[in-house]
Amino acid sequence: MARFHRAVLVFFVLSLPYSSTGKQGEEAKFLLPFAELEKMGVDISVYAELEGEKVVSFRADVLMNPASVTKIFAAGLALHVLGADFACETRIFYRKTARNQHEIFVKGCGDPLLEGRDIGELARCVAEKGIKNISSMALDLGPFSEEKMPPGYDQKDTASPYRAFISGFQVDYNRFGVRVKPASFGKPPDVTISPESDYIVVENKAVSVKKGQGGKRREGAQIRIAEKDGKLLVSVEGKVNKAFEQGFAVFDPARFAMGVLMRALRSQGVLVEKDEVFLSTVPEDASLLCSHRSKSLSEMVKTMLKDSQNQVAETLARLAAYALKKHPVGFGEGVEALSMFLKEVAHLDPHSFQIRNASGLYDSNRITAKATVRFLDFVLAHDEYRPLVAGLPVAGRDGTLKSRLKKTPLEGKVFAKTGTLDNVRALAGFMQCGDKGLLRFAVFAQSKDALQGVAVRKAIDGFLLSVFKERCEKGASPHP
Repeated sequence: MARFHRAVLVFFVLSLPYSSTGKQGEEAKFLLPFAELEKMGVDISVYAELEGEKVVSFRADVLMNPASVTKIFAAGLALHVLGADFACETRIFYRKTARNQHEIFVKGCGDPLLEGRDIGELARCVAEKGIKNISSMALDLGPFSEEKMPPGYDQKDTASPYRAFISGFQVDYNRFGVRVKPASFGKPPDVTISPESDYIVVENKAVSVKKGQGGKRREGAQIRIAEKDGKLLVSVEGKVNKAFEQGFAVFDPARFAMGVLMRALRSQGVLVEKDEVFLSTVPEDASLLCSHRSKSLSEMVKTMLKDSQNQVAETLARLAAYALKKHPVGFGEGVEALSMFLKEVAHLDPHSFQIRNASGLYDSNRITAKATVRFLDFVLAHDEYRPLVAGLPVAGRDGTLKSRLKKTPLEGKVFAKTGTLDNVRALAGFMQCGDKGLLRFAVFAQSKDALQGVAVRKAIDGFLLSVFKERCEKGASPHP
């Protein structure tokens, strides 16, 4: 069936010469950039409207994998349920023991933008309040259950940073960096972990060599991670002839974040007797000691969309579900809330989408191009979603579109969310069409095998440039 649709695309495009008149001929011109993709076995779905008028439609009702375009739906859910000004607090409570020590209780709020320096400020606050000795540390996951791995993430086993897991207490997008720098010849290289966490143990078996020895860096030195005895073991092996960095996902975000806090407390001179952390709700007789207020939801949405942060998307869906359910939630409740939002608030046909996770990672979600454009129309019609539109990457300027459409007539004129997987490329959003208004568009490309990303991006960008030339520049009012 897919080959049939590709054949239809090529026939439809090539059988209509540029001299064709009317809307059918115009659509053929717009689809021409996709014709070359047929040779690569790529399935295409396209839909675009300009102020309510259809501009182009090809397989627009076919369910496709939107990849990270899913994040615009997660942003809409969060803004609708929580509001643009939403913020939450990570809190530290204490209770004094009979031996004049202190039990510490950390209550997370799911803050997806919490940074290592924020935890450092919390540790400084604890020390300044006179806490010198901590006998035990407990964690309350706040709005979330203990579930850590988002749906669909089991499709690929990788420690790449984009696949980080989720927790009610998390830091630095649940990822860490390892920097390896050669020392004197024959000595172990310097290994630095960022952010520092007592959850991570470094095993340095590598040796420093001169440049030109040890082969290429990737062949000469290796970093491996594995859980061992309740810690995350980072092993560095091989020959190091030049400095390099590598990032990793964290699969136990709560323990990692608590390890960051422990390290920060110890750096402030606070004695933490035990490395063990247990889960517990904050007891009623515990007193508030210190707190950190998160950035606003508008900032969370902007970060998620500009940089396509999977961890933020999965977190926001669960935070919205928590606000609706009023009890700690897992990923299932987040997916349910997102699906209900699309159906009952955005009024999308329930047959036009299938949602399994909020980030769009892997082969998890489906939606049609037409339904995506319907959602974009919905967003523009309601002021509460302004942070979503403002947070979209801008062509040639920032985010995941920073290097796209640069030095073309569309630089600064396309505001859209990208979607990228091994076998998927997607783009959905808005294009300024002069005094004719905003074009709403969605383009999905997918294949059974890995795509040639450059060719697909070129085709999508070529499609937008063609629409801009034919629909926006022709007949446009001259600039004053």
